[in-house]
Amino acid sequence: MRDAVAGSVDAFGKLVILYQHNIYGYVLGVVGNAADARDVAQETFLLAYRSLGQLRSPETFRSWLYTIAVNQCRNLLKRRGRERARFVASSAEAGEVGGRRSADIGSVPSPRDAAEASETGAAVAAAIAALPDTYREVAVMRFRNGLKVSRIAAALGLTVAAVESRLRRARSELCKGLAALRRE
Repeated sequence: MRDAVAGSVDAFGKLVILYQHNIYGYVLGVVGNAADARDVAQETFLLAYRSLGQLRSPETFRSWLYTIAVNQCRNLLKRRGRERARFVASSAEAGEVGGRRSADIGSVPSPRDAAEASETGAAVAAAIAALPDTYREVAVMRFRNGLKVSRIAAALGLTVAAVESRLRRARSELCKGLAALRRE
């Protein structure tokens, strides 16, 4: 981290490799378009590199990076004229098979299991896409990226209580959305 802050491109490249999957996954979950997600993720890392001198503490790098990604997503959504973002659950692009990272599993699921996982993933994606932006942000950070509530709070500039409240509301809305999809 110190080398990256000192301007080492190689050291920063290692940080990019370490965080690119999570940042891309978060951005994709918020903006809903793979091409836009690649652009926003790339812009996030470019801005982070240019702003490394402003990083107060290396221990906060991850939250700081997510803050940049959050702001870049918000900027894109504003540029789109506030149109609804769509959550894209693209297993191939997110490097996942059946909702699990392919690197985390030893075998490929059966075609039936893959089809069921795909249907479930599509239902969850539709429910997340229907969430208001403020709930979708925290839901993607928590459920897709596995961030702790305290890290989400730091990235979004909110209190832990506010993030917990948004997560409760997001869960409630997701349950309603999934129940409605199940009835269809």
